[in-house]
Amino acid sequence: MVVPATQRVLGQGEVAPGIGISRRPLVAAAAARFVATVRSVPGVDLGQLVVQHGDIALPARPVLSGGTAVAGAEVTVAADLPAELLGPAGPPAVSPLVLRAPGADASNVPIVGAYLEIVPLPGTDPPAGPQGALSPRPLPSTALPRPSARLLDSESREVTTAVRGTRLLVEVTIDGLGGQLDGAELAGVAGFQLWVDRRLFAGVPTAADGPGVAGVYRVALSTRALAAGAHVVELRLIAVDPRVEPVSVLASWRLTP
Repeated sequence: MVVPATQRVLGQGEVAPGIGISRRPLVAAAAARFVATVRSVPGVDLGQLVVQHGDIALPARPVLSGGTAVAGAEVTVAADLPAELLGPAGPPAVSPLVLRAPGADASNVPIVGAYLEIVPLPGTDPPAGPQGALSPRPLPSTALPRPSARLLDSESREVTTAVRGTRLLVEVTIDGLGGQLDGAELAGVAGFQLWVDRRLFAGVPTAADGPGVAGVYRVALSTRALAAGAHVVELRLIAVDPRVEPVSVLASWRLTP
């Protein structure tokens, strides 16, 4: 399994978190492709979905050809990884790793899952599975709970637009059940960070009485110091075990004068 930098598809102009994946699985790869399943949402053109690694955007095409997916349907796409990411001479990490599509900045397009399919270099051990097949999706030994974030007004209503100077609430949900679907064992959460436009504005520990695994939190956000226009809140979930990579999701909104 591969965990992209965000658990939703980003719009074309949204800021990507500086989070990537280790290139270790690609060191012995002769060829590889990134496979992801996303949920179709009205107004978002998944036919123009791309996988971004660093400054490079790769077309991500549906694995199964057909007509336009209905709203709520899950669509699996794949993108062939370039040669410079493969073999022992490549970079140590692939960062950032995100999916983008036109219109996704105004909608929540969840990434249901993602993984790498790898063809090994000659002389290396072939992947388990049917002969000639690409490597199967591995199940991680541990996985963090699934995080989500949304912006609320003073009456707890979800908003995507607010007047500059108003007080908002960032609602953070840590879904332990969702995390159990992603790994064999649920990783404990040490805490989470909230970043606004790449600047840290809150850090909340969740392990005072033992590692957190689920919960809902609300953090106040003043918009007085923010300019009118588009803004992004990034939620980063951090594990107690430093070997477990953090996961990140974004929530975007716009301030009016």
